[in-house]
Amino acid sequence: MNMDICMELSAIIQALFTSIGILIGGIWTYLLFVRQRLHFPKVNIGLSTTDVMLPDGNRLVHAEIKIDNVGSMILCSNYAELRIRQVVPVPNEINTIIEDGEDPVQEGMTEVLWPMLYNREWKWEDKCFEIEPGESDFLHADYIIPGNIKVVEFYSFIANAKKKRHGLGWPLTQLHEFHLEEEKNGRKENTKTGQQICSEK
Repeated sequence: MNMDICMELSAIIQALFTSIGILIGGIWTYLLFVRQRLHFPKVNIGLSTTDVMLPDGNRLVHAEIKIDNVGSMILCSNYAELRIRQVVPVPNEINTIIEDGEDPVQEGMTEVLWPMLYNREWKWEDKCFEIEPGESDFLHADYIIPGNIKVVEFYSFIANAKKKRHGLGWPLTQLHEFHLEEEKNGRKENTKTGQQICSEK
């Protein structure tokens, strides 16, 4: 009889420890994947640009977006874009607002909405643009802009295809200055780089 009781107690204790282990494992999984969002991709975005003066006085700007997947999940994107906006010379519509003593940053926004010169888009509708964990890839774009423009703003956006809600992903805004005074014989190469760590949004 005592032996049977001991065996029953042993089975109960074993079942109790198993239940506790399952509970601890569930809490650990929750903290790891939900609270720390490890089930979503994490990305580093870097933007580098090279510009060359053309014989006609316009400027060729080549932009390269470097995308580093630093998370533990595959990065999947179905859309990306890279806008180039004029900053200096200050566009007339922005300059007028400043001269009137008003705030050029629109209500509800935090940055000046500089007029867009050109936009480049990448659309992967049939198959996602994918980057494996620990790997990198690049997107390239060319622009030809007037040679008198001294400062532009780049705005890049990489969409997160895993998010059902439209417009969620990884943005990056960066200013780029062209050093006109250093140009010689109408031609100069100028390269600038920038990087921003972007977690899933």
